[in-house]
Amino acid sequence: MGFNARNIIIIVLIMALTILLFSLFQYEGEYSQLIAFLTMIATVLTMIATMAIAYIAYNQLNKIAKINLGDHMLKLDQLWHTVEIIKARKLIDEYFQRFYRVFFMSNKALYKDAVKMASKEIYKISKPDTEVKIKEYESKFIYILSLIEFFDTLGFIYSKGEIDQKNEIKSLFKDSVKFYYEINKVYIDHIHNNPDTKDRFKNFQNIYNEFKRDES
Repeated sequence: MGFNARNIIIIVLIMALTILLFSLFQYEGEYSQLIAFLTMIATVLTMIATMAIAYIAYNQLNKIAKINLGDHMLKLDQLWHTVEIIKARKLIDEYFQRFYRVFFMSNKALYKDAVKMASKEIYKISKPDTEVKIKEYESKFIYILSLIEFFDTLGFIYSKGEIDQKNEIKSLFKDSVKFYYEINKVYIDHIHNNPDTKDRFKNFQNIYNEFKRDES
């Protein structure tokens, strides 16, 4: 039988009735002692009821938290498949493949070098200081920035989740978190080196660092 509100109330009432009947038989004719005894019992029952209410409230809050985090996961999944995010993923893949395939002939040993070189190229279009770069920023980097913000939100939800929810996020996004952080690292480091924006994308950085620690 589950410990829901109805069951707890029934148990408390049965306990109260049992104790009352017992006390009436034992203390019949001793009115003052009976009153003292019943007062003590009432205090104990009040404490039990208070703990029961606290237990119920705790469980309800936990359920609400799980529902909220579940809603976030659903929204993240929907966002991951939006046109903007898909375009960002394609753009980043184009930069990466430009170096990984052309320069290194698909040599997997130089994967990290390709990521670093692509990261530098992505950083270049993040600085719209000429008319040409403004067009590149508007047509390309604005989508990449949306992707970075997506992973920052994911990192925040991960930090607030319980073990099973963290495991779910890790199983779905671990490789993506590592790849997209490293390929945007030059830009993110630039943001963090500015005192005015040093805390931006911190959730993305934190989830990346945690996933990297899992490898060691």
